[in-house]
Amino acid sequence: MIVIQKGFRLLGSLLIGIVVVLTGYLMASIHGPAWLVIAAPIPLGFLILWRLVSSLRIASGIYAVTWGFYLAFHVFLSALLHFDSLLPTWHLHS
Repeated sequence: MIVIQKGFRLLGSLLIGIVVVLTGYLMASIHGPAWLVIAAPIPLGFLILWRLVSSLRIASGIYAVTWGFYLAFHVFLSALLHFDSLLPTWHLHS
């Protein structure tokens, strides 16, 4: 069953984004270590994506491309704004 169709693309993207951000926020709010704040949302986001597209191969490709865009975006921001945008904010204030 392919859930991602015309009307579900935006909702699926929002669902994944909201769940990933809230999971990371939850890990940070319980003062989890930095690796847990970063690593906990990854499998959860992938599982939701896999469920939405119903194909492990397609989900893996989409996830790899998404991470590529994410890293390129942060490298661009770091170069443009002259700071490390991948550095968690709590390290900037300690």
